[in-house]
Amino acid sequence: MDPVEWADVLDRGAMALARQRQQGEHHGSFRAHAILHVAYGALLVLWFALWLGAPEWGHRARSRRFPLPREVFGMVMYAFLDLFKIVFPNFSVVPCLALPITG
Repeated sequence: MDPVEWADVLDRGAMALARQRQQGEHHGSFRAHAILHVAYGALLVLWFALWLGAPEWGHRARSRRFPLPREVFGMVMYAFLDLFKIVFPNFSVVPCLALPITG
């Protein structure tokens, strides 16, 4: 699945959540949340796999616009992966677990 298809999945999940909130429906929101969480988790795994599998390709693609030494690029990618690994569970998994308890 290419990045455009992943963006489509994320957009559909976000639109479904917004529609349910407007209509006051809460019984189906668990499924919409689950779709978003799976997509975010897949994005994290894809990003990590690309960073491990093709670091030179990523550095070349980004250094055309942002000239960075290889070491700095590695630190920036590692920092963003760490940030995503912290944000993903806090804003995705925890609310997904709390949703069935509250509603």
